[in-house]
Amino acid sequence: MCKIGDIIVVKNCKVGGQLIGRHSFVVLSTEKGEIEGLSFDLVCNIMSSLEGKGEEYKRKKLSFPENMPYSPTEENIINGHGKEGFIKAGMYFLFDKKELDFYVIGNVEIDLYLKLLDFVQNLDTKDISYIVDNLKEKRAE
Repeated sequence: MCKIGDIIVVKNCKVGGQLIGRHSFVVLSTEKGEIEGLSFDLVCNIMSSLEGKGEEYKRKKLSFPENMPYSPTEENIINGHGKEGFIKAGMYFLFDKKELDFYVIGNVEIDLYLKLLDFVQNLDTKDISYIVDNLKEKRAE
């Protein structure tokens, strides 16, 4: 089970039809919904590390208006330590928990979660995309 503000690892995530493998996400919502006729009950933003990738990489990634930086002190990782990174706040990944292979590794601090919500609300709609690649079509009953 997971709740808003949790950091989860999804084992076999897809984007644009391509498998990107295991990746971390911050949970934004666990409410049920439907998009393009597909059901979901988990909305997340993907997280990415900046650790050990150099200043040029960091500048490039943080130049995108939809990417929000965070520090290691703003997350709580179970059995580990956090890393400096960024959240792709403009990418809403939609999942169905029953179909998802994931586990919880920690959570973000409440201040980071509130900062993320504020950041998302101030994004231009053209900078937001909905990733539905991980949802399965409804089957006729």
